[in-house]
Amino acid sequence: MNKGVIYICFDSKQHEEELIYSAKSLKRYNPDISITVFTDNTQKFDEEVIFDKVIKKERKKDIFITKNFYLQETPYKYTVFLHSDTVIHGSINKVFEKLHYYDLLIAKSPQNNYSSPEFNVGVIAFKNNTKSIQFLKNWNKQIDIINKNNKYSDQKVLNILLNNEKIDLDIYELNHKIYNVRKKVFESFNETQKRNVIITHWHGQNI
Repeated sequence: MNKGVIYICFDSKQHEEELIYSAKSLKRYNPDISITVFTDNTQKFDEEVIFDKVIKKERKKDIFITKNFYLQETPYKYTVFLHSDTVIHGSINKVFEKLHYYDLLIAKSPQNNYSSPEFNVGVIAFKNNTKSIQFLKNWNKQIDIINKNNKYSDQKVLNILLNNEKIDLDIYELNHKIYNVRKKVFESFNETQKRNVIITHWHGQNI
């Protein structure tokens, strides 16, 4: 398939409910975009018509490794991965268009109205090619290696890798004020800025 969105959800009823809410918001503005879920609880998602594919998978020993492992199994040529606590407020076609020219698209984690040094893993887009899949495999491998001595999140490990100048990837930085907006940042926006937001990202938006 050409393009689609994937979610990955294991061991959490809260994340399941958030994911369904997120997917419904995605379909509201992007009705033609396919959605695939990797999960250990297929029954929950099979009941929802918004999902095009629900794929049963086992949880790995580390939840971070679980998530990154199944990113590699995307059924799409162009993939957007979303955390369950995202809500979509408009078309994401421009993200897919960028993937014609870049291997990886990612936004930084904003603190207040500024961008922190770290890239955030809640909104990631990638092209299903050799370079991107190899990067995802190495990301997973490094999570396992690094976490034998330190308990780092997948996000921390990703940023360690992205600071390596030897990475053979064409990377584009998404605007975090549009595609990965945190609660405090969103609340600081004026009405015009809020109307430009495509993806908000924080827990509890479905309550």
